[in-house]
Amino acid sequence: MASARWLKGNTHTHTLNSDGDAPLEEVASWYQSHGYDFLIITDHNRITDVSGWNGAGGALLLLPGCEVSLSSEGKPVHINSLGSATLPDLSAAGTITATLQRGVDAARAAGGVPQINHPNYKWAFTDEHLRAVVNYRLLEILNASSDCNNFGGGGRPGVEEMWDRLLTAGRRIWAVASDDTHHMRGERWGHRSPPGQAWVMVRAEEQSAHALLSAMECGDFYASTEVVIEHIEAGREATALRIAVERDFEYTTHFIGAGGKTLAIVHGREAVYRLRGNEGYVRAKIFSSNGGIAWTQPRVLP
Repeated sequence: MASARWLKGNTHTHTLNSDGDAPLEEVASWYQSHGYDFLIITDHNRITDVSGWNGAGGALLLLPGCEVSLSSEGKPVHINSLGSATLPDLSAAGTITATLQRGVDAARAAGGVPQINHPNYKWAFTDEHLRAVVNYRLLEILNASSDCNNFGGGGRPGVEEMWDRLLTAGRRIWAVASDDTHHMRGERWGHRSPPGQAWVMVRAEEQSAHALLSAMECGDFYASTEVVIEHIEAGREATALRIAVERDFEYTTHFIGAGGKTLAIVHGREAVYRLRGNEGYVRAKIFSSNGGIAWTQPRVLP
């Protein structure tokens, strides 16, 4: 993929067509003016038409989609259907696991790529539910809106811990960070969900829906809240990455393997982990001294 480049995008966005506070044009204009390459509109249980924006010649590509918003066992079960121009089936099932599967299947049937959203929103479900669900790759491990309990607490696991449990069980799941944008106007503190807090960087050969979604399905992207990774290389003997330096920030990379075990900690802009072959998988989590984080996708070892 010599011609591929990194494209910045958000996969979870609401407008006035559901519970956002701004129309599509205002939402898209903000993301375009802040350097994003693509934005997926995921209003609850409806498809928002984005064709008018894409025909106007702007740098930002809008993709259609929706957030399939269901309920089961008294808990919210939300699955994004990324890229679907038709509305998926919106029927729930009798259990959380069955409803998750039904939402994933509905997204696929509508031509979308399923992304399972915010498991800890209202403590809805865990990796035990997710382990029985098939035909999905994307899991939102960080939702930057309010009230999503990303990091767990009170004895409950964070979503990143759930991700490691799924990976350790042999599931190939890719981590997504997203805004879940609702609030473009008014205050941006407290229980608010403003834009620009978390995103994905996708390595694709062109700025098209097909190229972007195909790359995400293959895990050719990373998730971030601030950190920019210039280069990721998975060689035969090592995994290496190079971080783009911003201001005077310092960086620390944790290489993580099966069971969420920290395999190595490397300080500095360049980080290399030499494979031993018994790690199960290797992923990187990069911390910035400014508080930002980036997550690479797991490299599964034989």
